[in-house]
Amino acid sequence: VAWSPDGKLGVLVTHPEDELSRGRTSEELETLKTQSPADLQISPSTIYVFDAESESWQEIYRLERKYIYEPFWSPDGQWLAFAVRGSVWAFHPLQADDGIYVIRPDGSDLRQLSAVEAGILGWLGNGILLQHVLAPYPATDYAIDLLTLDGELKSLFESERSAYYNLAPDGSALLVSDAQGVSAHSPQKAVDLLALEGSILHTYGTFSNQSASIFSTAWSDDGVQIAFASLRRVYVSPRGGNPREVYVADDTFVQPTIWQMQFSPDQQYLLLDVYDGVPKLVSVALDGGEATQVTWPGLNLDYQARNFSWRP
Repeated sequence: VAWSPDGKLGVLVTHPEDELSRGRTSEELETLKTQSPADLQISPSTIYVFDAESESWQEIYRLERKYIYEPFWSPDGQWLAFAVRGSVWAFHPLQADDGIYVIRPDGSDLRQLSAVEAGILGWLGNGILLQHVLAPYPATDYAIDLLTLDGELKSLFESERSAYYNLAPDGSALLVSDAQGVSAHSPQKAVDLLALEGSILHTYGTFSNQSASIFSTAWSDDGVQIAFASLRRVYVSPRGGNPREVYVADDTFVQPTIWQMQFSPDQQYLLLDVYDGVPKLVSVALDGGEATQVTWPGLNLDYQARNFSWRP
């Protein structure tokens, strides 16, 4: 659930597994590249809004045979922005009705702002910050663009760096971490703070990491701290400071993965979605460093408990 700025509403997207979203072997992927999404069974995507006061859910938008990605709330809570695609695989070309959309939380005023192939990073005032793919699959060229509610697209900077971008809560900077890449697997991966025109404001370090992207990052709600994971190690740092290690996942049985992380609203804890052979949620106290597995009655440890959220 992604919460509105005032914490009164939450938004959730559901999409049942289908022929495109299920896991594939490398051989199956090669076959899939030759197939059109039009010839495959694709489930609908549905956006629901949760009212915290009444504890009720409302379906506000349903889209057949499409994938709706996580919506982002505008700073005033009046809009939800989301990306739509006809396939989860980048080798399938964009369709005319794919792109970036906005909708009101009550389901009214749906608009397609642009048919651009991009992921949403967040809102900057009344505009939407995008990571825009400039080249066909496999993509190596990207632009960070600002899309207005009038559909105007302005490029802030371009980059050949294969990376993940995380917008600061106040929209002032980008936390960027190196991705594994499609063809080039560097043994070193960096984590940096970028200005919105692309220059490096601060470097958190370069890490020996041959096998995986540094994709799990987080900002504290006040923008004072950042967190990231490289392989099994989790680090926290002041925005302009040096990172310190706060958690190391057990690698006895497998190479662990930190799927997701979030700071608590009071900035005292970091909640981690960990797989170390067994799916688990781990809460790390940032003051003392104690790590505690989070459980509750009925929790099914056969599945990864992803997409958690702290209510503001």
